[in-house]
Amino acid sequence: MKKLSFLIFCFSILILILSLVSFFYFSRPIASWNVYMSFEPTEDTGGFDLNNTALTFGKVPRGSSSMRNMDFDNNYDFPVRVAVNVNGTISPYISYPKEVIFESHERGKISFTINPPFGIENGSYEGFARVYVYKLR
Repeated sequence: MKKLSFLIFCFSILILILSLVSFFYFSRPIASWNVYMSFEPTEDTGGFDLNNTALTFGKVPRGSSSMRNMDFDNNYDFPVRVAVNVNGTISPYISYPKEVIFESHERGKISFTINPPFGIENGSYEGFARVYVYKLR
């Protein structure tokens, strides 16, 4: 009887260890990077800032909106979850999906929309989008 209890105990410990390893493996990002973001509120007509390495919205009229996309290519042989978090002075004025799922080898876009309110002060509003890629289970 003691041998059976010992085997059950060892098997339980093994299952616990495998569960913890699996949890930490899937909860850590497999890739991450920062993307610079900025915009300037204006009274006039907006202006574009074409930039391939940053999400710069340029001059955006107060009370309007402007959208930019981030292209994403899932080059992995498994589906991924892309999580985004924006910080900096730009963060109260930008909307975006917090998470997007991409299937294996899927190409897609993550959209960011800036919405400067009428009462926003002049200046440059900046920040970073921190992008994390996680393997889906």
